[in-house]
Formats: sequence, structure tokens, C-alpha cells
Amino acid sequence: NLFNQTSAGLSQGNTGIGLYLGIVDRTLAQAIITQEVQALKKLPNVFSLEDGIIGIIPFLNILATRQLKQPLNALLEEVDSMIYKKVGYSKHKLDVYQSTHLSLYLAYRISMTHQAPFYKSLWTSVLSSITETILLSFPAITSQSHHFSLNYPPAFYLLCFLFGLMSGIDHHVFLKKFIAILPYVVEYFPHSPSNKLYYYLVLQGIKKELHLNDANLDNHINLLLSSTSLNNIEEELNNKIYVEDGICGLYLLCHYLGANHSLLNKLSKFSLEQLKTSTEILRLYENPNYLANHIGFLNGIGGILLTSLLIRLNNIRNGFNI
Repeated sequence: NLFNQTSAGLSQGNTGIGLYLGIVDRTLAQAIITQEVQALKKLPNVFSLEDGIIGIIPFLNILATRQLKQPLNALLEEVDSMIYKKVGYSKHKLDVYQSTHLSLYLAYRISMTHQAPFYKSLWTSVLSSITETILLSFPAITSQSHHFSLNYPPAFYLLCFLFGLMSGIDHHVFLKKFIAILPYVVEYFPHSPSNKLYYYLVLQGIKKELHLNDANLDNHINLLLSSTSLNNIEEELNNKIYVEDGICGLYLLCHYLGANHSLLNKLSKFSLEQLKTSTEILRLYENPNYLANHIGFLNGIGGILLTSLLIRLNNIRNGFNI
């Protein structure tokens, strides 16, 4: 009912719930995809992961590929055309917010194996240009947060850079560009225990991708790790369960950025405990009106359900006894 009563989107929309429902019940997949595609026509914002087309398309394509064995190629190409009209010419510039969000979408797009070499080369070139914009903006970051957030700027900007590297942008060229901003990178030492872990995972990933040996970077990475306490993280994220600013988001970061099994195991236990007994989860299940306002992937039950499913699958794969 919540899915049918809400429009598409990752922040407050129904796309996360749609993916979850389609995964647990294959017979629902086609109807969910059809409904979401119709909703895309009403979205004015293309270049936003939170409430735009580029945030919704990967979810729908994952569902179509997994459950229907048919990627949404025609729809993806239509979105490609929309994007290229905006960023394919030098006179059209994106702001940093749009650049970060589009870079993550393009990293996903490039990762798709069925793309022809020409299109992969084209999008890699566009992604390289956008990634350069993000790196050049890094020294101007001024915000510091005392609370965990996936949008914590120093980590989020470099997360976009990391996914760009993993997608095939020129490592030699971007090694030099990263070294140029490295003095600014090592200035950041997050207040939040969870942001410390976030920043550590991103910097460790960049170091690995670039094969970079730099004493200042190594010292900073080691300092971030040594000052990261799981007890402090659990204290900080107690009753904070959502993807955007809670335990689900931190677990997804650890999963996709290759945290070690010991850390994943410990986070799994804490995450599942929070997703069963926290006052916030109880409020969601006991108050229908409150739940109706918290159904999104980023800030609601959609992200909780998908993360919980991933945790349980990982626990089975990794042999964690939880």
C-alpha cells in the first residue's frame, strides 16, 4: 500500500521499497518497474540521486536485470541522451552538487558490461571531466559535521573520486591531480567516530587504486584507523538507523568499500540489533502515519529493508554466526 501511495524517488519516494518488494517476490517486479518508469516522466530534476532520474534508474535496472533477465537498455539510452545534452558540450557546466551525483551514476553506467566500447570511452571521458571539477572544489570545502552523514563533504567528494578511479578514469593523470590536493585532504580529521571510519575507508581505497606511497597520507590513514572505536560508533549511531545518517548507511559503506570481515561481522550484529529493538524502528512499525512519512531509501523503511536483506545475505556468505 505504501508503495502505491507514494511517488518515485530515493529520499522520500518509493523506489527503495519497490526494489525490495521486487526482489523478495519476483511476480511483482514487472508491475513495479512499469509504475516507476511512468513516474519518471513527472520528475523535473535529472541530476540528483535523491529525487531525480539518475537515482532511480540504477534501482530499476538492477531489479529488471536480476528478476526479469532484461536490462532496461532503451530507458538507459534515453537517459544517456538527456545527460549528454547537458554535459557533452563545454558551455554547459554543472555545479558541484550535480557533479558529485552525476559522477556516481556514470560510474554505475560505465560498470555495465554490455555497453559498446565507444560508449564506455565516451562516458569515461565525461566522468573524467566531472571528477576533475570535484577535485578542484575540494580545497574550498568549509563544512565540518559532528554527526555521521553519507554527505559529509570531505569523504563524499573523495568517494566520488574513488568510484571514478574504479570505473577506469586515467590513474596516471589523476594521481598527479590527487597529489596536488593532498595537503588539504590530510587536514581533515572528522569529529564523528563514524565519519572517521568513512574517511578512512575512502582514503584507503584511493591509496590502493593509485598505488600511492606517501608518508603524510599513510600517517593520516593510520591515525584515522587507530582513533576509530567500534564502541564509540555504536554509541553515536544508537537509535540512528537510516541510510543517509545511520547504521544502514555505514554498513553499506563498509560493504562496498571492502571493510575487513571482522569489522563487517561486528557491524552486522549491531545493525541487526538496532533494526529489531531501537525506539526508532519500533516507532516505524507501531505508528502508521509516521511510517507513511518515512518510506524512502535514504531516510526511511526502504533503505532499512534492503540493508537488512544485504546483511543477512552477507552473513550467510561469510559464515557469520548471528
